[in-house]
Amino acid sequence: MIPGSLIRFKSWPHEELFESGMTGLILETGISVDDYFSMAIKDPSVTCVLVLWDRSHQPDDKINDLKDCISLEYIEEVELVPSGG
Repeated sequence: MIPGSLIRFKSWPHEELFESGMTGLILETGISVDDYFSMAIKDPSVTCVLVLWDRSHQPDDKINDLKDCISLEYIEEVELVPSGG
């Protein structure tokens, strides 16, 4: 996965997001959990990607702006969208 890759959630552990057809564009890769979550378990082997999703994870009434569609995701929980859809 590289910046510009089109991704989606894996069916597990996010079955509802996978089935929603939600897709995202990777903005940045190789982010360690330690870089963003100073209070979280510090494990430099756990990496994340910064993603711009085609919609927010929030209910419609909670969406304020574009920042609601950008999130940090564990690389183990997302996958590349197969060619052709």
